[in-house]
Amino acid sequence: MSVELLGLNIDDYTFEEAVVKAKLLIDGEKVSQVVTINPEMFQEAEKNADFANIVKEAEMVIPDGVGVKIALQITGKKAVRIPGIDFAKRLLKEAASSGIPVAIVGSKEEVVTKAVENLQKEINFNLLN
Repeated sequence: MSVELLGLNIDDYTFEEAVVKAKLLIDGEKVSQVVTINPEMFQEAEKNADFANIVKEAEMVIPDGVGVKIALQITGKKAVRIPGIDFAKRLLKEAASSGIPVAIVGSKEEVVTKAVENLQKEINFNLLN
């Protein structure tokens, strides 16, 4: 089930339901995108049609920011907030236990390197080179 907020559909999953859905996408045949949407992304979507279309075409859009949860409540809708970092860490753990290699992508190499170092302190995942 999903709810609409400012022209974008947001999936209404529990944390565990979101993990199950993501695992199904990972096991699927096509490349999939998950968006952990926050208020800044709504602002960007409002002024950038290309960005809005990326969000609209994503297979999953889950509410990350507390501002999204508040906005949903104000409009009489609800969805469980799923913090993006918690969701990503859980998927890394799932990938590690299943032997699925993971790519960590970012705009600056030094940021990606530091992120990988920090994540691998918590989770022993297989990094795709």
